[in-house]
Amino acid sequence: MRFLLTTDPGIESVVADEVAELRPDAAVRVDPYGCGGQLRVELDTPAELERLATVHHILEVRHEAPAATLDEIRAAAAAVELPELRGAASFRVTTERIGRHAFSTIDVQRAAGGVLQQRFGTPVRLEDPEVEIHIDVYGVPRVRSTRASGGRGRCALRSSPRSRRRCCVSPAPIAQPAG
Repeated sequence: MRFLLTTDPGIESVVADEVAELRPDAAVRVDPYGCGGQLRVELDTPAELERLATVHHILEVRHEAPAATLDEIRAAAAAVELPELRGAASFRVTTERIGRHAFSTIDVQRAAGGVLQQRFGTPVRLEDPEVEIHIDVYGVPRVRSTRASGGRGRCALRSSPRSRRRCCVSPAPIAQPAG
């Protein structure tokens, strides 16, 4: 499994050392998306990652695809596996965009939310949804789907105070890590 860890920019090497200490077998890549404050880790389970003191979020990477247009974002939303939406009472799409794009944050939320609502039949609920889908687009427009940990509305591998199930869609790296 692939995970994205978020931390404070500038301490990525400290987090990489922590990961290596906990799991020497983990493949770690610092700043995989060129935004700072991120590490990509390949492991079979996130259990040990939840003990990292320097990490804000743990995101499970599920799907990566180009996202230069809203049609590509719709296609990514149609392709990604999101079992959390099956049988869920409600969901919403939340977006973080970094960089210049031909679309707005709200455009991304509407495009992906429309596809997911049609695909799963799950009602949209903007306040206190059962499932939250994040679509993050950084710099070079690409989309990566993930399941994530709590905080800033990311999905919970750790328990979240409201115990909402959450999922994320975020950007892919410009180049895949070697190996």
